[in-house]
Amino acid sequence: MRASLTLFLICCVVVGSFAQITITSGDVSAQLSVGNRLINRLDTLTAQVDIGTPGSTANTWNFGGLATHLLDTLTSVVPSGTPYIGWFPGATHALQQRQTLMGITGTVWLYLELGANLLTRGAGGEGPTPLGTAVLRATNTPPEVLYQLPMTLGTSWTTTYRESLIVTIGGFPLLQQATDHTIINTVDAHGTLTLPGTFGSHQALRIRIDDRYSGASTGRTISYQFIARNGASVQVAAVDTSQPNNGNILIDPFSTSWSGPIATDVVAATELPTEFALQQNYPNPFNPSTTLEYHVPKSSFVSLKVYNLLGQEVAALVNEQKEPGTYVVRWVAEGVPSGIYFAKMQAGSFTQTRRMMLVK
Repeated sequence: MRASLTLFLICCVVVGSFAQITITSGDVSAQLSVGNRLINRLDTLTAQVDIGTPGSTANTWNFGGLATHLLDTLTSVVPSGTPYIGWFPGATHALQQRQTLMGITGTVWLYLELGANLLTRGAGGEGPTPLGTAVLRATNTPPEVLYQLPMTLGTSWTTTYRESLIVTIGGFPLLQQATDHTIINTVDAHGTLTLPGTFGSHQALRIRIDDRYSGASTGRTISYQFIARNGASVQVAAVDTSQPNNGNILIDPFSTSWSGPIATDVVAATELPTEFALQQNYPNPFNPSTTLEYHVPKSSFVSLKVYNLLGQEVAALVNEQKEPGTYVVRWVAEGVPSGIYFAKMQAGSFTQTRRMMLVK
């Protein structure tokens, strides 16, 4: 959970092309705007990387050779419209993703609190099984301090919390465990971060994360995050704590993830959709807003409208020419009653409709 969040929540201010980077609460708030998405790419084969030199402001972190073996998409949604906000009343933001846990695939919402610092409160999720709905609840007590803000070169903080995980199926307990974490975070280097292909190079910070944990499992991990002003990011974890803090180190391939700049990451040249599609809205049921994702494989005039049960148009969400790519649009259902609505997408001869439920 932590790796996915840290890749999404970065927006920095740079003064001069090689100046120090500072991340403020205002930057993070902008990055968490509703509808923003992160396509988190997982490289499962790379086994060695150069993490640079701590204390230096002239590192060159070249991750141009990273591959994409798996994709994980997170979308920022309105917390009040999610089903588990009652567990995390202090949450100011939520991220939604599809996730598989213990062989069960469902939807998970990650709950954050942005104030003086950025905190992770926990997660709630659900997925269907033959025995009933599986429900996940993960709670951080107290909330984890994901970022101490403002954050710049030389910033460090320690966060101590208990992560409690409960999974039930049909209301009956399946799994219950707790892990205690003490994490020392140190922003210890600055440099140029290079990503694969057209994702380019960016000025970035390096954060060293030393996580000592006990409970459900006991051990220690050391990982590194390389974070740019526009959300471009890489995260790797050392295979063990004996690895040096500089130069080439051996890494755990299944811990390696990266993302391009969030502003342009919705469309990547190697990941364009191959067919038109309108995905099911999320959340559903919803109140007061819901998000729709649609795919455009070729330049087309796209219409996406909402209708009620009488076939009357309620809202026009999209009505314009679109270039190839994957898009996200949000419908805020203000001034309309509870009930069943239909989202209808048209592009040339393509038509697809999704059923939505508004519950107020």
